[in-house]
Amino acid sequence: MERPDVSMMYVVHKAFRRELARMQAAAAQADSPDLHQALRGSWTTFNQYLTIHHTAEDEMLWPPMRAKLGTGEKVGLLDEMLDEHSRLEPLLREIDNALQQSSPANVASLFGELTDVLVSHFEHEETAALPLVQQTLSAREWDDFSDDQRNRIGLRGAEWFFPWLLDDAPLFRHVYGATNAIADPGRVLQMWSKEFAAMHRENGCFVLTCHPFVSGRASRIALLEDLVTYMRRSRGVWFATGEEVARWHASRPAPAATRSAPSRPKASRGAPARSAGRAPRRR
Repeated sequence: MERPDVSMMYVVHKAFRRELARMQAAAAQADSPDLHQALRGSWTTFNQYLTIHHTAEDEMLWPPMRAKLGTGEKVGLLDEMLDEHSRLEPLLREIDNALQQSSPANVASLFGELTDVLVSHFEHEETAALPLVQQTLSAREWDDFSDDQRNRIGLRGAEWFFPWLLDDAPLFRHVYGATNAIADPGRVLQMWSKEFAAMHRENGCFVLTCHPFVSGRASRIALLEDLVTYMRRSRGVWFATGEEVARWHASRPAPAATRSAPSRPKASRGAPARSAGRAPRRR
C-alpha cells in the first residue's frame, strides 16, 4: 500500500508557528491603534485557517484512522488530538473577543498562552500522530483529507491561503520529523512553480514573500532565478511591483464587477519581480 506524503502538514504547521510568533510580538505593542488594527486582520486570517485545519482533522482524518485501528493504545492518541483541539477552542474565542476591544489589556498574555498550547499540540502531532497516519492510512485516504481542506478553503480562500503559506521562511527551515534535514531547494522550487502555474491559469496575481536572511544565500538566489525563468515561459505574464499593481487596481472603474481593466504593458526584463500573474486582458 502506498503511504501518504505528510510533508505539507509540516509546512502548514510552520506557517501557523510563524504567524503566531509575529502576532505575539505585535500583541506586546497592541496599544498602538495602527498595530492593533493590523493584529486584528492577521488574527482573522490565522483563526480562519486554523479552524479549517482542525475541523478537517476531526472530521476527515481521525475517524478513518479510528475505524482502522479499532481499540487499543493507539486509539488513545486520537482522543488526545481531539482533547487538545477542544482545549484551544475557548482560548481562540477569548482572543477573538479581546481583539474586538479598542485597548485589550490582556491580549499579550492570551497570545502567550495560545503559543504554549498550540506549539505543544503541533509538536505532539508531528512526533506521534503523523507517524501513525503514515502507518495507518493509504495515500488515497490521505488525499481525501487534503481535498476536504481545499474544499473548505474554497477558490476565493485559496487566493489568501497560498500566498500566506508561501512565505519563504517556513519552507527553508529544517524539516522537522524523522530526519530533521535541511529543506531541499528543489522541492521548494516545485511548490512555488505549481502555485504560479495555478494562479496563471486563474489569471491571478502570484505574490512571493522572501527574506534576505532566509533566501539571501547563493543556492536560494539561483532558485529564484530558476523560478523567474520558469514564469517567463508562460504567455502574458506581467512582472510588477506592489505599487504598480495598486495603481492598476485603482484605475479600474468601480464597482464594475463584470468589466475587466485595461491591458497593462508587460514589464521589461529588468523590472522587479515583486508580483507576477497574467497581464490584465480585455474581453
